[in-house]
Amino acid sequence: MTAPQRWRRPAVTVAATLTALTFGATVASAGQDRPAPGADGAGDSYYPQDGNGGYDVSDYDLKVAYAPDSRQLTGLQTVNARATQSLSSFNLDLRGLTVDSVKVNGLPAQFSRTGDHELVITPRNSLARGLRFSAEIAYHGVPEAIPGAIGEDGSNGWQHTRSGGAFAAGQPQSAMTWYPANETPRDKARFRLAVTVPDEWKAISNGREAGTFKTAGGTTHVWSEDTPAAPYMTTLAIDKWTLNKRQRADGTPIVSAYAPGIPDTTKQADARLPEILDFLESKFGKYPASAAGGIYLNEQIPYSLETMSRPIYSGGAGDIGTIVHENAHQWYGDSVAVDKWKDICLNECFASYATWQWEQAKDGVDLDARYFDEIAANGEKFWAGKLYDMGPGNEFTDVYFKGPVMLHALSKYVGQEAFDRVLKTWPALHRDGNVNMQEFQRYVEEVSHKDLQGFFDAWIYRNGKPAPEYLYPGDLKPVPVVASPAKGASVRPGAAVSGTAAPGQRVSVTVDGAAVAETGASKDGAWRTTLPVNLAPGQHTLTAASAGQKRQSAPVPFTLTPAGESALHTEQTFVPEARAGANTVLTVSFAAPKGMPVSTTAEQRFVAPTGFRFTGLATHVADTGGPGRDLRTRIEDDGRILVVLDPIQLNLPGSPRAPTTAPCR
Repeated sequence: MTAPQRWRRPAVTVAATLTALTFGATVASAGQDRPAPGADGAGDSYYPQDGNGGYDVSDYDLKVAYAPDSRQLTGLQTVNARATQSLSSFNLDLRGLTVDSVKVNGLPAQFSRTGDHELVITPRNSLARGLRFSAEIAYHGVPEAIPGAIGEDGSNGWQHTRSGGAFAAGQPQSAMTWYPANETPRDKARFRLAVTVPDEWKAISNGREAGTFKTAGGTTHVWSEDTPAAPYMTTLAIDKWTLNKRQRADGTPIVSAYAPGIPDTTKQADARLPEILDFLESKFGKYPASAAGGIYLNEQIPYSLETMSRPIYSGGAGDIGTIVHENAHQWYGDSVAVDKWKDICLNECFASYATWQWEQAKDGVDLDARYFDEIAANGEKFWAGKLYDMGPGNEFTDVYFKGPVMLHALSKYVGQEAFDRVLKTWPALHRDGNVNMQEFQRYVEEVSHKDLQGFFDAWIYRNGKPAPEYLYPGDLKPVPVVASPAKGASVRPGAAVSGTAAPGQRVSVTVDGAAVAETGASKDGAWRTTLPVNLAPGQHTLTAASAGQKRQSAPVPFTLTPAGESALHTEQTFVPEARAGANTVLTVSFAAPKGMPVSTTAEQRFVAPTGFRFTGLATHVADTGGPGRDLRTRIEDDGRILVVLDPIQLNLPGSPRAPTTAPCR
């Protein structure tokens, strides 16, 4: 084997680009606003110096050459834009690299550097409001990552690989580390890149392949992204790639790049990309980009990123869930970008929920069960997280975990039909635009015909655990918890059964698979009923469920012990009818085997029929005749339960049955 040749940095030669403008068009006429410097920031409170004001970029036309051995990058950037105010000067964002020259509309322009990334350009002639102009910037240097940014290792922007290659990825900044840009999500533009590298290397970027050709300095790879993208969504990755080229059924080209050493499992996951895009399209509407694919690194960076049309993946992160997440961003985050970084939930919450939807569709995951698992597994820290205006440096935390939980609750609060309609129509409504959380709230209200201020306050604008009406909306009710009887307990007929559930939730109790009672939880979430008094002695299993739902509490085994030497059996002879507020009488018969002694201290408990409440003393009459007698009683649970405290003699000869009456309303 011969040693590879050293590669010298090729010169970048580009002819001057002239725009078809008359000289006088660059001068503001009388009556127009006076030229002034454009703002040196785009107005985001989290990153006030990122981005710039006074113009709107339509496209970037970038030519770069990169030498892996020296890490030197040489570039010529052409920025085509329109002035949104009369400009005496304007800024671009460029970090660390040396600027060699600047031209505006083909004429040399003055430039200076301020702060850590401001390139201030003063054209020879001022730029009138509405004027289209071009700026050409020649530059060179060794690009470096931004320290202290996203990720555990502080890598954001241009990064080097162990193989000698390089790639650009980062959020909220990235582009400024390798080309001059208006680094804000609010200024999206088309992106065309021609990159020259030594022949043994390959370069991949966003969009469609627009050609590959040999030059004196190596091989030039041309990529063109016609879908307007925020600068941080653009990328360049240089390595000794293996390319996998195919297309979707509609002809959309798919190009994926695998770094040397990528495992087969990653390639197998990427092979399902057409299926993933079809699924996401069924949820979110037509795929918004002109190309697709993935860039699979063999570098362990602490994130993957939704770079436009071709996400870039950390080594080891090429799994189905991550691929679903990053491609969901093509709708939520790329095509429709945030207005400001405090709105980041509109990107990350939705991409995270897309993985839930995929697992439901492909793996049969019960999303309601997953919702309750998340709530049960998380405590104060989870609820303290904010999904809106969380503060700089906190954007990329809670949105991944609390965000999908919130969206599942929203689907139940507004109804599945309205929620699905929102998911599919929102990206089309705002395609290639920018949005904020308040706009999203208004749109969901419009589609669902509901006032959602309470929900958005509880889940999004504030932190803390939402009130039950927002935590358990619609049919999203938790599995009731059984507090009594305890597992393995010995109880007697008519014993209390109690637990907790969502306030107002209807609870169905079963014993050995048969429904025996239904009750409702109080305002504080407590529910209570009793075991049947005619339940046979022995081993039983009790469960509780939200009425009408299949999911049940954990089984509670218990042993039923007779009341004294023999169990009493009761039967309700009829359900009385009465007008609302009127009194009536409920008759219940006790029964025991003839002559069988019964404990004289046993309490008997009765549950009023649904809609009735016990109101007074019970009266007992034996079948042997004679006057009735009032019994000592206790009324519990706001009249729902009557406890008979007096002993009832059922062991007299010839009296196997004895009716007891109790007034109820």
